Amino acid sequence: YQSNSFSKIDFSANLKNLVGNVIDTMQSETKIHTHFDCRQISLNVNQAIPCSLIVNEVITNSLKYAFLNRSEGNITIELRMKAQTITLKIEDDGVGLPENYQEIKGNSMGLKIIEVLAEQLEAKYEYTTTKTGCRFTLTFDRTGIKETKDLLTE
Repeated sequence: YQSNSFSKIDFSANLKNLVGNVIDTMQSETKIHTHFDCRQISLNVNQAIPCSLIVNEVITNSLKYAFLNRSEGNITIELRMKAQTITLKIEDDGVGLPENYQEIKGNSMGLKIIEVLAEQLEAKYEYTTTKTGCRFTLTFDRTGIKETKDLLTE
């Protein structure tokens, strides 16, 4: 909403502000280090809003569950676009997914919200456990904006 344009929003810049605001709001005892590897990508408001809400849920889940009893943790956000396909990865170095993740998935309001918003974006998403924590990946096709500058942001 702070953008001068509702037809195109610099999502990469807003992503940094959003993640910082979520971390500040959650007021975790854990010192969170954020690392961004984001290409400059514009989205229309119809994609920026659901994508931002997904990021909010993923970061919130990470802060609530990944770093229990830890003094520090890392969250890395990567944003890329190849052709018109956007890939957003959010990775933490926390405890990874719980063994009963599939059971929890069906009963979690946050995960249901992510699912509904991903459907709005016509996106694919997945949570995976990595050697060092958990990774969330969201992939969707950008619509409504065609810019030469952005086509080179692979």
